Amino acid sequence: FATRRSSDLRLKLSHSSPACVEEAGEENREWDRAQLAVGYRETGAWGTPLDHAWLPDGPSWKLRGCGGMLSTVDDLHAWVRALRDGTLMSAETPAAYFDAMGVRPNARGVRAMGPAGGNGIFSAAYLWHVEEDRILIGLANDARFPVEDMVGKIAGRLIQLGS
Repeated sequence: FATRRSSDLRLKLSHSSPACVEEAGEENREWDRAQLAVGYRETGAWGTPLDHAWLPDGPSWKLRGCGGMLSTVDDLHAWVRALRDGTLMSAETPAAYFDAMGVRPNARGVRAMGPAGGNGIFSAAYLWHVEEDRILIGLANDARFPVEDMVGKIAGRLIQLGS
């Protein structure tokens, strides 16, 4: 949603409190740099996102505009759980909202949501099979292994294995 507030504040106001999202954001000045993942490419270490130029109040407008942020697997899982459990939206929330979020029937006819993104070094993707209550989250820190190309394949294999 459009606002003049920072995205970190938007997360805290709109997502974090009800969803228990604690680490996600793009301008958290209290991050422990030792806890940030180092990205890699074929030529070696690329560094953490904070090792690269940011604007005085956060990341580039490109990252802000596309909704990018730093997060953890735990926070992504908490956000999907909050969607599932009705913490962020009530059971009466119109189906159109789920449609706007990209929840669609997959090839098996199961409603699924699978956003993904990255910066060419780091990548993230999650896949939520709504009716089956399956959530698969992948994060990668190596440009040679874009997780958005892998999550759907992993989910398909897990379904074949009957998990």
